[in-house]
Amino acid sequence: MADFYDELIEKGRKEGREEGREEGRVKYKIELICKKIKAGKDIQTIAAEVEESVETVSPIYDIAYEHPNYDVDAIYKEMNA
Repeated sequence: MADFYDELIEKGRKEGREEGREEGRVKYKIELICKKIKAGKDIQTIAAEVEESVETVSPIYDIAYEHPNYDVDAIYKEMNA
């Protein structure tokens, strides 16, 4: 029974680490997109520069553009609300 419990704990930790890594990747993209918005770049240019589709960049762009005072964490939170 203890082995099963240990396996569940390890599985949970592994999933948690992967979720954390994915959150970090998304937040990094948000940060890049925000910098490019502040530089006055349009969405098509930003999408090309971050090597993503306009459809992928659009939700981040819209939130960041409408709320320039938001930080990366606030944008991430609104995206996942």
